[in-house]
Amino acid sequence: MLSKRLTFPAGARSLLAAAGFALIAYAVVSFDSATSFPGATALIPCLGAACVILAGERHVLSPVLTNPLSAGIGLVSYSLYLVHWPLIVYANYILGDDAKSVAVKVLIVALAMALAALMYRLIEQPYRAGRSSLLRVAGPAAATIVALAIVAFVANRQDGWPWRLPAQAREVADLQRFGFWPCAKSAQSKCAFGSLSDPVGVQVLGDSFAEHYVAALDPAAKRAAVRGEAYTAEGCPLLVGLVRTAFDGSQDCKRQRDTYLAAIRQNQAPIVLSQSWMTYGDALRNELAPEVNAPALQVWRAGIENTIHELGGSGRRILIIAPGVEPGCRSPMSRFAPGPLWHAPSKPCPAVPLDRVQADNREFHAMLEEIRSRYPNQVFLLYPERYLCGEAECPTAMDGLWLYWDVNHLTVAGAQRVGDGASSQLLEFIRGK
Repeated sequence: MLSKRLTFPAGARSLLAAAGFALIAYAVVSFDSATSFPGATALIPCLGAACVILAGERHVLSPVLTNPLSAGIGLVSYSLYLVHWPLIVYANYILGDDAKSVAVKVLIVALAMALAALMYRLIEQPYRAGRSSLLRVAGPAAATIVALAIVAFVANRQDGWPWRLPAQAREVADLQRFGFWPCAKSAQSKCAFGSLSDPVGVQVLGDSFAEHYVAALDPAAKRAAVRGEAYTAEGCPLLVGLVRTAFDGSQDCKRQRDTYLAAIRQNQAPIVLSQSWMTYGDALRNELAPEVNAPALQVWRAGIENTIHELGGSGRRILIIAPGVEPGCRSPMSRFAPGPLWHAPSKPCPAVPLDRVQADNREFHAMLEEIRSRYPNQVFLLYPERYLCGEAECPTAMDGLWLYWDVNHLTVAGAQRVGDGASSQLLEFIRGK
């Protein structure tokens, strides 16, 4: 080992030890959830540990490491490493913000030490003493790993075994899913919804911001006795002529867009257009006018009008869902929905001021109104903020249900809130009356 080959004077060893303790202490005190880790910051405690090791066993700070308590912690350190993180994760899941209290942290440390000591005595020591051979341990260990992997895989494929929940809890859990949840398999699109045995009567085109409105459209499609088809691709501007720049998946997006447009041309069912209008920024261009470096608003307008010209023949009705509300706040998904055991619910993100939402969306709304004025009998607009907001603010949760699945996508509950508020408009649009 390098630490045994290198020798330093007593003063240098003490300085190395002091520097190492200082670096480790700095990491302990200053690192928090906002610290980028792993990354360059990981070098700080690592360099600290290296300095302490290079300082050797004899220096002014050696009693800190050689006393019985430190030596005991060192003996169980590997077992302590294995048990500490699950305890922290489950404490946060069960207790929520209360897990940050001093009392709970002390309890976690005590429990981790007790479990580590048991693992050291019952597992590490017998194995190290030679009472268990590698071959005798490897077989049962491999079998256990495979069994746990199979259980985890099946649980994941079966959506976490929702049958464990009471019926009411399952209903709540379904309302807290992403708004794309009310979907069935489709041979022609990513998702079928509505009255599945009836002819296609409404089609959705767009990215994930089209997907989360399936839960809003599903009840209206069922009432109108039509099947809906959702032609969607996450992260893709699926409008005629538009491509996303500086994006590895641009070619895949274009292929998917062209396939979907070809499928939609085969019928005259009305179309719902929705995109993440506000988040692509300037990373868009119009292939049909590549020489123009237009601002984002102008590019979106070109894409919408290109799509109307391409798909709107014979007066096909097109509903454009305008930008909605983007809280920009995410809650831990592990505590997002009900489970079979009690756990602390996540605190809702702060409500968004209505005037801020209106200011953010004003220019885009004005552009959509101009498009509607050009195609008054064909283009219709839906404004989600009218149903997601009150008189002064836009809540992120209502009646104990989260309206947002992440920083800006709707849950089923949020999408249904839009669908319920706009039910008459949606039904009239689908029926053409």
